[in-house]
Amino acid sequence: MLNRAGIAARVLHGGRAAMLGFPVAAVMGAIPGVILLLAAQGPMALRVAAMVFAALLMAGGSIVGAFAAAAISLARACCRHRRSGWCEAMRRPPTPAGNRC
Repeated sequence: MLNRAGIAARVLHGGRAAMLGFPVAAVMGAIPGVILLLAAQGPMALRVAAMVFAALLMAGGSIVGAFAAAAISLARACCRHRRSGWCEAMRRPPTPAGNRC
């Protein structure tokens, strides 16, 4: 994901990976857009605008929901590793100058 050419490609591929990894969060994030899509009524021009906005809201909501679930999962994993001592190995005091191993 990080070796993509542009920012838009990074967001697109990162969002796709997050949605595939956290599908429940992606569906929950898309629910407001679905509700708006089902509630679109009125003149044709207003209905089309509401449908376009609902589609954008569904896509954006699913990406945001999936990224939020990924961030929460990452935070939980970091806390578990911190308690197990993995982070303590990184905080070793520096060795004296003459004793390099």
